[in-house]
Amino acid sequence: MYRRFIGAVILLLLAVGCGSPAQRAVNQLIEEVALADPMASVTYNQNREVLESAEALPLWIAALQTSASPEVQTWAARLLGRIGSPEAVPALSEALQTGERDVQDAAASALVLISEEEAEEAFITAVRDGNRDAKIHCLIDLEKMGSVKAIPVIADTARAPDALLARSAITALAGIGSPEAAVPLADLAIDWTVAPEVREAAIIGLGRLAGTGPEVTENLQRIVTEIEGQEGIEELQALAQQTLDASQ
Repeated sequence: MYRRFIGAVILLLLAVGCGSPAQRAVNQLIEEVALADPMASVTYNQNREVLESAEALPLWIAALQTSASPEVQTWAARLLGRIGSPEAVPALSEALQTGERDVQDAAASALVLISEEEAEEAFITAVRDGNRDAKIHCLIDLEKMGSVKAIPVIADTARAPDALLARSAITALAGIGSPEAAVPLADLAIDWTVAPEVREAAIIGLGRLAGTGPEVTENLQRIVTEIEGQEGIEELQALAQQTLDASQ
């Protein structure tokens, strides 16, 4: 309720006494997007230069932070990416962690447009602190980036009680393609407190890293050795041995 009130105040301030072209164009587009008015695309195309100007920057940041409409937030994030100012990074990072899926997508793309380095930091933070959708979304983004820097926080996420989230983290660890992921993947496979399907995914993920460095074979051997005495995991033991043989 408070957020809607603030959003309404922002729109009112934009509507009253807003004499600049940027203020008028932003206000009109926000209203049309919020009402799902098909004229929004026309308004954007007719006012693109001013809507993507430095003058519009604080207006779009305010819209992203205060609007109760996911559609408005999505438009705001996209336009902030096109403006390309680092000033928008904090607002985009927050939207990435807490927004709805379309807002997260737009915020992630905008961050990459502004700065890949800033985007990587935002993705890592979202994996650590964001909602479930944000975590899964950013795991995919970090995998695409090949972010070695993200390996520790992704490894922590792979121990989440949420099986889908844990497997998504393991997929990201393997997909980053760095032998630095070998140790955390092996640690997961060895840990008897981890769910069997997650341990299996860790072994398979480690097998995907075969050929990237000697650490991979070493850690596969460590898995085979250290799970030998564990009971009730014959299939896991066989998978570990097969993966080790294939890596040599």
